[in-house]
Amino acid sequence: MCLSPASVETYELISTPEALSRLETDWEDLWRRVPEHYLSQSFDWARISWELIAAPRGRRLHCVVARDAGRVRLIWPFFAYRRGGWSVLRPLGSETIEYTQPLVDPSETAELLILEAWRLLCATSKCDVILLPHVHTESKLYRVIRDFSGLKLVYVVDAPCVNWTGIKEWQDYYKSLSRQNRTNLNRRRRRLAELGKVTFETITGAERCAPVIDWMLQHKRAWLQRTGRINKPLRSADYEAWLKASMSISSPFGSRRITVLKLDDRIIAARLSNVDQVRVEGFMTTYDFDFARYSPGEILKEYCLRSAFAQRLYCDFHGGNEPWKRIWSNCYHKDISYTYANTAWGMTYVLAMKTRVGVARHIPAQKKTKITKILRNLLGRH
Repeated sequence: MCLSPASVETYELISTPEALSRLETDWEDLWRRVPEHYLSQSFDWARISWELIAAPRGRRLHCVVARDAGRVRLIWPFFAYRRGGWSVLRPLGSETIEYTQPLVDPSETAELLILEAWRLLCATSKCDVILLPHVHTESKLYRVIRDFSGLKLVYVVDAPCVNWTGIKEWQDYYKSLSRQNRTNLNRRRRRLAELGKVTFETITGAERCAPVIDWMLQHKRAWLQRTGRINKPLRSADYEAWLKASMSISSPFGSRRITVLKLDDRIIAARLSNVDQVRVEGFMTTYDFDFARYSPGEILKEYCLRSAFAQRLYCDFHGGNEPWKRIWSNCYHKDISYTYANTAWGMTYVLAMKTRVGVARHIPAQKKTKITKILRNLLGRH
């Protein structure tokens, strides 16, 4: 059941794009009031995600807004859609790696606001399944939902990062890294410099970033082909359009940007990040495979980390156990994805997912791809 709102005067449910647009001024005002907000909590992030990801895929908007004396105190946008025979509710966004977190007024009642909004979502969406992907264990949302009962699937990965607390000089951090990795990187940097002029450049703005995104996707897709990996967003036209449009997100509080490594004006590596007043979030890094022997991606990461250190910006690598994250990180949190059953029918979905995960642990790697395709078809993940 939905709780009767106790800490605010009214809750609203936004279900149309027009109503979402009218919320822009209040949304931006709340976003500015949250001192450690993420770029992915901005109105523009939600708007672009709706227009280029959710709406073209036929999703249904479902956004909770809490007000107190007319002033917005919480905004939590979701969308609903069908996955096979189940109705599913998911946070509005790019549907990739950004964290799930409501935008909530930084007050003593923030966690109560989140709890009430969650119960309202459960009661009003009428969806069988609710997804909360990538919940950071340092977030208010995690503190609210970690002990929720009911049938759910929980998927946990490390969220490596670099925290500069207690680090006064760059060399203090750099010398804490593996000596072998430092030696190898220094040698490859020198060898790369022997080929020509090595430079770095930061690029912002949708128009300037568009051709760089084309370059990044070309090399990311080639990497997928070489490694046999599956990544549907990287191959989809709507995600490509979202990436390009999202580069227009910019304010005094943060922006999307791409940092590139060039050899004689030729791009050989690129890294896409969100940068705000608190942190740098890495979203995508790729490189020209012709220069793989010089580790251009790692050389670029070092440059980006130096830049973040100079500004004392926390570096968030997001969830995953990729080897490079272990090399550079000095701090670890958890990235937790939740799949909740919200109805009796939703329980069948969660049980099927639990079975899939349990079986996968005992399947030889060479057979997993074929079985994964079968289960995706069964669950309607086309």
